Parts: sequence; C-alpha cells; structure tokens
Amino acid sequence: MNFLDRSILFLYGFVTVILLFCFMLVVLGWHLPIFYIKNLLFDVQLRTALFAFLLVLFLLGLRVVALSLKTQHKRDKGISLEGELGQINVTFDTITALIKRVAGKIPGVKEVRPVLEAYPEGLGVEVLVRVLPDLNIPETSKRLQEEINSYIQESLGIKLSRIKIKVEDIAQELRPRVE
Repeated sequence: MNFLDRSILFLYGFVTVILLFCFMLVVLGWHLPIFYIKNLLFDVQLRTALFAFLLVLFLLGLRVVALSLKTQHKRDKGISLEGELGQINVTFDTITALIKRVAGKIPGVKEVRPVLEAYPEGLGVEVLVRVLPDLNIPETSKRLQEEINSYIQESLGIKLSRIKIKVEDIAQELRPRVE
C-alpha cells in the first residue's frame, strides 16, 4: 500500500469516526447537529458544498473498498536461471542467506544485513555490516566483496554486478568476565 492509499484510508477513517461520534451524541440527546443539518439543507450554496463533500467521501469509500478487495499478487522476488532441464528460480531470500553465510565466516564481521537490488546490468547487493574494533576496515571490506562474489558465482553461477559494503557500526567485543 503506497503513501496515497494510506492517506486516503486515514482520511476516510478519520472523517467516519467524527461523523459516527456526532451521530452518537445526537442519539444521546444532543440536538444541535440536527439544527445545523436542517439549516444546511435549506441553503442552496451550503447544500452544494455538502453534496461535494459527500461525493468526495463516497469516492474515498469506494477506493477503500477497492483496496480491501484487491488481492496481493506478491511473488517472491528473485532471479531465474536456465538449467539443462528447465528454469530454476532462486529467491532473494535464498541469496541473502548465502551472503550472510559467507560473510559470517570472515573474522571480525559480527552482523550482516544484505539488501539485494536488480539493476539493468545485473543483480547488485549492498551489505550492511557491523565489525569488531581494531579491524582494518578497507581490507575487510575488500575481502567481503571478493568472498561474496566468488561464493555466489560458485553456488549460483551468476556474477553480481555491484557489491557495496557499508560499515554501519563497530560491534562490541564480548569478553568473558574473570572474577
């Protein structure tokens, strides 16, 4: 659901809640809204404004109903490879797991979060990592790029077009306490 749809849903829900609250107050004996509605219906300009408001509310309601009935055809994003006997689909989740596995074997790398992206020239990955302090970050980043690229190429037979390493933070090294 995009931002516009969420905004429409919020606006429709907000207006509906306000109208229901006023209706509940009328049921409990507050007759001032009924007085305003009678005056609103006798004034031509106000009646036109009310009609426009109700029409917009009706259209928003139709949009909300359409959103609720719309089925999500969310297929797992991934890549398709041609095998000898047919097509092989590998999901991005699988590739992410492979990247986490190979990156976790590199000393000093503590947390790994790969983000895969499809580019016109091929599949790329941005790897967000946390490393231990006192680590040569450029050397470790280069090793990460090489290891990830060779592992993905060996296991899937594809070459990544981009491998961007982003060191997000320094991880705290857990040392055993001696008492």
